[in-house]
Amino acid sequence: MAHDYRGPEKSRAIPAFHAFTGCDNVEGFYGIGKKTAWNALDLQPDALPALLDLSDGKINISALSDIVIAMYSP
Repeated sequence: MAHDYRGPEKSRAIPAFHAFTGCDNVEGFYGIGKKTAWNALDLQPDALPALLDLSDGKINISALSDIVIAMYSP
C-alpha cells in the first residue's frame, strides 16, 4: 500500500528529505535527482516516519537504507 504524502507531515519532512538527498553542502546520490528520490519514498511505507525522525535528530538506519535501495531499484 502506498503512503499518502500530502498534508502537514509531508511539509515537515521536506527539510530532512533535502538534507538526506543532497543540498548545498552535502553531495547527493549519484545519478538520482530529487524527483526520482521523492518518487522512491512512495514505495517505502516507513520513509515518511524515518524522515520525520531524522528531522528530530533520530536516525532509523534500516528505513533510510530502504529508501536508498528504492531509489536505485528499477
